[in-house]
Amino acid sequence: GDTITLAGDIDVTKTILVENKTITLDLAGHRLYNSKDIWNDNDWSLISVRGTADLTILGEGELQAKENDCYGVDVYDKTATVTIKEANVIGNVHAVYVVEGTANIEGGNYSVQQKYPDPNKADEFVLNLYDESRENGIAKMVVTGGTFENFNPANCKAEGTGTNFCAIGYTTENSGSKYTVVEGTNTAVANAG
Repeated sequence: GDTITLAGDIDVTKTILVENKTITLDLAGHRLYNSKDIWNDNDWSLISVRGTADLTILGEGELQAKENDCYGVDVYDKTATVTIKEANVIGNVHAVYVVEGTANIEGGNYSVQQKYPDPNKADEFVLNLYDESRENGIAKMVVTGGTFENFNPANCKAEGTGTNFCAIGYTTENSGSKYTVVEGTNTAVANAG
């Protein structure tokens, strides 16, 4: 139940593991980033939520993965949850990736700098679920807020054409390259887990 508040920017040298704890991370306007590669066989993100962890991220700061290295945030186990209320999350291919468990996206800004290699799907996986876990009902993405660069969480290809990660009662509005989640007429969630 503790809150960790950043007092400054931090250049992380390995994935920050949040395991079996309920924690709020207040970025307090600061930045978590990596200037050296941290990707390895078991660690793919700046922050990984595992076990029974329940992590809330807020504070209008930034999570910026080194270009061509890792994701911003991942959820790794079916009993783990991340809720992002505020943050500028910049990942590679995925900003938020769920292997198992639940990601609640309530606000923030999301983009990727390293694109998916198929140009027709370059920005289609900003939010993504591990396919097998989605099919088994143990990976979920629930979007009720946020702004996304070149990615429409109400109509993307992350889990197949027409993927809709927006919760019932939410949809997106488009302005140029940005899609912002707003309350709307969405009556069904397709492929969101």
